[in-house]
Amino acid sequence: MLESGNSPLSSDAMSPLFMFLWAAGGSLALEIISLYNEIKAERATGLPNYYKNPLFWVVRVLVTIIAGGLAVAERAASPLLAINIGASAPAILQLLTNPPKSTPGGGAGGP
Repeated sequence: MLESGNSPLSSDAMSPLFMFLWAAGGSLALEIISLYNEIKAERATGLPNYYKNPLFWVVRVLVTIIAGGLAVAERAASPLLAINIGASAPAILQLLTNPPKSTPGGGAGGP
């Protein structure tokens, strides 16, 4: 039996592998919720075509791997923090690839 301080879920014993797995789970949880919402909304017509495209799933797996890597790089101290990093990774990556446009007279990057 593990002592309370030696649990794989405790922050002092969390290995990079656990950081990676928790973050990957957080990232995949978003896709599960998105898929669930698509199923509810599209019952009569089926799923969107991008879910049937193998390239979508290849990219989604790569995003999940990046999410796990971000948690390891950040040295997530707890499973909850790793899950949060994994869940936010797709949004962070989206912002990095498509930064918000500046607006005249202020806003992001404005004078």
